[in-house]
Amino acid sequence: MGNLVGAKVESQDLIKNNKFIYESKEAAKKYKWLYQCTNIEALKNILKSKEIWLSNLKTVNDAEEVKRINVPEFEKSFFVACFTYEDNILKEHWGEYGDGENGVLYGFKQDWVLREAELMWRPGEKVEDIDFKIYSKFDEALEAACLMLKKHKRVCNPYFFWDFGFYQIVYDDELKKEMSGECALDIGDGILKGVRFITPSVVGIIKNTHGLCKGKNSEVYDKDWTTEKEVRLKVGIGTTHDILPKELFFPKMAIKLKENAFDELVIRFSPTMTEEKRKENIKEIEKLLPNGVINVLQ
Repeated sequence: MGNLVGAKVESQDLIKNNKFIYESKEAAKKYKWLYQCTNIEALKNILKSKEIWLSNLKTVNDAEEVKRINVPEFEKSFFVACFTYEDNILKEHWGEYGDGENGVLYGFKQDWVLREAELMWRPGEKVEDIDFKIYSKFDEALEAACLMLKKHKRVCNPYFFWDFGFYQIVYDDELKKEMSGECALDIGDGILKGVRFITPSVVGIIKNTHGLCKGKNSEVYDKDWTTEKEVRLKVGIGTTHDILPKELFFPKMAIKLKENAFDELVIRFSPTMTEEKRKENIKEIEKLLPNGVINVLQ
């Protein structure tokens, strides 16, 4: 057998997966505004902190999604923030995501996001340990690990982003995209078969049209997922040791936003919020965004 350097990878599944990932990211780019439904207090905290929280994919309300992670080393690697591309939502979504009469739907631009993140032990409690810092690229994480070993004679395995972007969700009950599979290597004087390929970014893009949803109070009910018209920010992290430690699980991640985020705030209040409460909330938001433009959707 020849040298593996420069070998050509042959796999139709690998080609299809990469094409699917690319098309999902390109589809998300066409939306100037995305929208997220939450409660008014959560929005105020977002405006104050200039950061949004992502949830580990293992904790989302669609249990079927977790089953698609069929490579153990990536089981806890995915974090998502879910948006819709519609500036109006169904009545039931106000109850599911907006806390009823306290709900708001706010506008969000994709270019407000920075590649800066902090892991959380639990909502609101950030991980302060330098060993859990997330670097923008693998090379930066590897350099940090080498520096730590050289200066402090200590081994650490820093985290880094291997996936970071917005994806438009594809709703399909039949479409199955495995994140791993077999491929062959054409090495010039022969074919090396049985090689494994991994395309982890294919996870978190496909949802069934219908399925079981885990509600706020742990109730489970059948849901039409297509009504969410979802685009999501999906972040994948790894360490220089390849596999995330089994004993660690981070349910949340905080992503920093640019300073000009929310210079223009597009907002829709829950249809059940009283007029008095709306006016009160607008005044509070104006204090948080003294130089911002606030556009209230009717």
